Amino acid sequence: MGHFSKFIPAGSKFLKTKTLINFHRWAFVTPGNRVVIQFMNRDSSAVALRDPTFPTASTPLHVSVLNRDYDRVHHLLTKEGVHPCITDQTGCSALNHAALLGQMRICELLITAGANVNAAAHDGSTPLHKAAQGGRADVVQFLLRQGANLNAENKRGETAYTIASHRNHMQVAVLLYQIPVAKREDNT
Repeated sequence: MGHFSKFIPAGSKFLKTKTLINFHRWAFVTPGNRVVIQFMNRDSSAVALRDPTFPTASTPLHVSVLNRDYDRVHHLLTKEGVHPCITDQTGCSALNHAALLGQMRICELLITAGANVNAAAHDGSTPLHKAAQGGRADVVQFLLRQGANLNAENKRGETAYTIASHRNHMQVAVLLYQIPVAKREDNT
């Protein structure tokens, strides 16, 4: 597999490959028994990475975030030049997924690499919405310090506070509610 191996998690078992007109398709099983299908251009640049356990993940960056693989995320951003704002088929950035999962170190890495803290997915949800959805108080605080828009509404008209309240994530709801009114009004 040569230069393809940099995209395969250590300990994975190679399954099969097929050369198509403009790209290669190959599959492997990760140490966690996930079957991953990789599409590569003939020049070995990644086109898309599909992991059936994460149906919306469409790039190696998204799969790495969903697998909570800090080292691979770091490698993709710093060595492979992957853009931190790339989105999956739902419009979610890697930061949206990292925020939902409470992956603080990955959130910090993505922001440092230039991820947009207020990038909205197709449904209008921002990383702050996702952190509130997951009940991730530490990530909510971090995103707010990075300039996340407290008043952003998704397409259902929900703010991060609304989402946290409806999901019974009281620590996050109280945190968002206690932000001074003046700051909330300035953050539009």
